[in-house]
Amino acid sequence: MTARTARNAASIAATAFAALSVGVIGLSEVRLDRRYATPSASLAVRADPETVVRGRHVGDHIAQCSFCHGDDLAGKPAADDPWLGRLWAPNLTPGRGGLPRDYRDEDLARAIRNGVGRDGRSLRLMPSDQLRAMSEADLSAVIAWVRSAPPVAAERPASFAGPLTRLVLAAGLAPELLPAERIDHDAPPPPAPAPDPTPAYGEYLVGIGICRVCHRDDLGGGAHPLSLPDEPPPPDLTISGSLGGWSEADFLQTLRSGATPDGRPLDPVYMPWPRYAQMSETELRAVWAYLRTLP
Repeated sequence: MTARTARNAASIAATAFAALSVGVIGLSEVRLDRRYATPSASLAVRADPETVVRGRHVGDHIAQCSFCHGDDLAGKPAADDPWLGRLWAPNLTPGRGGLPRDYRDEDLARAIRNGVGRDGRSLRLMPSDQLRAMSEADLSAVIAWVRSAPPVAAERPASFAGPLTRLVLAAGLAPELLPAERIDHDAPPPPAPAPDPTPAYGEYLVGIGICRVCHRDDLGGGAHPLSLPDEPPPPDLTISGSLGGWSEADFLQTLRSGATPDGRPLDPVYMPWPRYAQMSETELRAVWAYLRTLP
């Protein structure tokens, strides 16, 4: 190959790469900038101690709000990587850098159930496609609990989508990155089943417990396209996985102790079992009953 041919080939490659980059940025920006219309929510949020306690149980021990937003709800980094980008779970307290004074209960409800911010754009990595199933009573209780958080002054850095995230968005992969895309915003959420140790109640808890965020939609586990290099692949929770040989007692003991029946520890960095361990026996038995029905 002559020097001139090599220069031409390099120029063509650079032009193609630039065009591809522009296309990736453009396609990803279309998804990131899309606005969503959501019906107005009308909630009766009570701030009595019993409601706040229920909200803490649902929000902290089941829906894992604190896992992303921190024990004080002041926000935590979800990703800070030059390839993935920067994403912080926001400060939900009324302190500096937190929710503005005019942030209404309806705005919180829309963020939780619809995954949509006040600007109409989809929130990122907010598991609203799972939390949408939350009952009116549980949603109101969670909002009451969030409202009860003491103010924390914590201004979080602006988020941005890195090149790998933009490539995934442009390719139409990882739809859970933008949950508003996956939601029928006009459909009312289904009523919550009775709180009994039944598969129906277990399905409700698995849904609002955001188990499918890591274990995938079919709960069959496997690595995510944007998994970190050292992130262990979530296991298969169906009967074809390792849980197929467990008993109900094994399941309850694993979530209470953080160790599987064969002695393998659960990594709390990726599996927040200490929070799930605070669920009641009825709730955990319901989850187990539902998992046993999965194909």
